[in-house]
Amino acid sequence: MRKTSGMRRLSGLSGMLAAAMLLSTLPAGFTASAVGETFDDGTCTYEKISGGVRITAVDGSTTMLHVQSNIDGYPILEIGDNAFSSCESLKTLTIDAPVTVLGDGAFAGCTSLTDLKLPDTLETVGAYAFAYCTSLTELKLPDSVTEIGPSAFSYCSSLTEFTVPKNVKALYENTFLGTALLESVTLPEGLESIGMACFWNCLVLQELNIPASVQSIAEPAVVTCPALQRYQVAADSPYYKNDENGVLYDKSGETLLLYPAGRSDTAYSIPENVTRVATYAMVGILKMESLTIPESVTEIGDAAFSSNHALTKVNCPDNLKVIPSNAFADCQKLEVFDLPDALNTIGPCAFMRCDALTGIELPASVETIGDYAFAGCKAMKEVTIPETVKTIGKNAFGFNVDSFLDSGEPVCSVMEDFTIHGKPKTAAKTYAKESGVKFDQDGVDTTFVMTVCIAAGAVILLALAIVYFRRRRAEDRAAESELEDDAPKDGEITDPNYRSMIEDDDAEGDPYDRSYGFRAEDDAEDGAEPDDPDDEESGSGNAEGQVDAHGRSTYGFDLGGAEDDTEQAE
Repeated sequence: MRKTSGMRRLSGLSGMLAAAMLLSTLPAGFTASAVGETFDDGTCTYEKISGGVRITAVDGSTTMLHVQSNIDGYPILEIGDNAFSSCESLKTLTIDAPVTVLGDGAFAGCTSLTDLKLPDTLETVGAYAFAYCTSLTELKLPDSVTEIGPSAFSYCSSLTEFTVPKNVKALYENTFLGTALLESVTLPEGLESIGMACFWNCLVLQELNIPASVQSIAEPAVVTCPALQRYQVAADSPYYKNDENGVLYDKSGETLLLYPAGRSDTAYSIPENVTRVATYAMVGILKMESLTIPESVTEIGDAAFSSNHALTKVNCPDNLKVIPSNAFADCQKLEVFDLPDALNTIGPCAFMRCDALTGIELPASVETIGDYAFAGCKAMKEVTIPETVKTIGKNAFGFNVDSFLDSGEPVCSVMEDFTIHGKPKTAAKTYAKESGVKFDQDGVDTTFVMTVCIAAGAVILLALAIVYFRRRRAEDRAAESELEDDAPKDGEITDPNYRSMIEDDDAEGDPYDRSYGFRAEDDAEDGAEPDDPDDEESGSGNAEGQVDAHGRSTYGFDLGGAEDDTEQAE
């Protein structure tokens, strides 16, 4: 128990000492409970923070301001987020206070600011800190600065030169985005990374020197810098290199990272050892008319060759399987493009707004075509889509590009004179139907043909059945009619045997019935006596039957020839 009580007393004493030390660092009249309180001097609004104050807002009508080292005894340590963002009239600013932080957007939108003096105590420049300071032609940061936030100097469109402080390790995305008049920038040895689109639309920048310490260059880092003549990498760099044309590669030379867009060459062949062309690597080249991509290249990054407005012809390797998003978008003079034989996928917007592209032959290997892939290809009036294509994206064929939404998505309208050729029951026909694009069917719809054949077969069978039953009916009627014609009339004897017997009886010298062999009663009238059944000489009882005087059996069988009859008669 005593030990615990002692520890509690020691802990309490430590807390009191810490509080006393904190209070000793605060200016006179400043207490810990005052942190967060605000006050103003008529021009600036201040917020109490640990150790001093920060400026949180400034009167927007201010044209000139000198920030002293302290206010009411409180040192000014920070310029808060967006503190000067409404000061469109501010022209001159001098900061003598021990400021260490410029917050995000601290001077964003100070469009009239031309003269700026920053203290040597500054350490951090926040994101967008000087964005849209469009009148600022010169900006010097002290070497005390160790961090510069993303987009810090974006759209400082009058800034002509800049030196990155030596202790800065990274330039983040969009740092110099839209600094159109930036002619030169000095990167310090010790800089380790350059962020995405760090130098985007720096229209007059002619050369970029990359120190050996740079380990990472984002894809893309430099975009649409049409005056850029070369990239120069320190000779001892273990990460990157440049060739004699000022083209930037990784150290192995297998990845082409950046091509200087300001070069005057009209034709270019990518070296044979290159296997990959990075994202935006060759974008916005002004004078290149012909491009050869070797068979060694198996991968192309997004938008790698986009916006090359002079490009008319591209030789593409046959083994390339994917043409990625925006790869050749806005190549407005591109007339001919032979797609690789092994091509499997055409990415979104891959050939969007290639105005001069008259046609494209899709190889049978293609399976996927992305959204807007050929939208805005004004000269293309038709396309044949093979049945191997399984997926066709939104507005991929047969659409004009009228405008763009804020999101960057194209706004399109159907081309009235565009036709898709394809086979039935394919993605091509489905796309045309859903998109309202004209469709010309090639080949035969097997399902339709089978349906027609089945229907035709059924009709033929029905017709044959009708003919058969009609014929049977006709035959039956004919048979009935014949029977009616052969039927005996009233009192008519139709038995042919009986008729023959009557005829024989009428014939002289033939008193016998040839059919039945019986003697007629009126045979006696012909001069012959009937046989006596009891007369042995007449042959009655002869097993061979009775024979008449002419050699005829009484049963009608002829027992001899004509000579025998004559002899008997004698």
